[in-house]
Amino acid sequence: VVRAAARRGETRWTAEIEIDALAGAGEPSAIDFIALMREHGGPASAGAFELADFRVTRTRRDVEVEIRGADAVGLLGRVLLVFAELGLFPRAMRVETTGGAVRDLFLLQNLAGEPPPEGVVAALRKRLAAFSASSPGSP
Repeated sequence: VVRAAARRGETRWTAEIEIDALAGAGEPSAIDFIALMREHGGPASAGAFELADFRVTRTRRDVEVEIRGADAVGLLGRVLLVFAELGLFPRAMRVETTGGAVRDLFLLQNLAGEPPPEGVVAALRKRLAAFSASSPGSP
């Protein structure tokens, strides 16, 4: 996945995904994505990862989280799992991989679609800092 963007609407998600097929690989349209999802071991089984940098900013409607780091199998799933464990869910997200580096942006809200309380935001910064080499997490 080179680039993806998704946004939650009133009743459904809208997503756009750009895939870069490797030379000699089959056509992406031939992939059975449902079967692939059923076989996937999940983010907990992915290897360790490290964020090069991250930023957490409160906005009026949500919490904006930007992460940067080296691409790794399962990185997006692991990050989404961290959010879910804190009761945070994307309202919108943009993921981008360029030259083996990820730069992802998430707009997070709680399950009720509201901005999370400061205690949850502080816990999020702490969890992301545990995966970060630089550990900024600026407010």
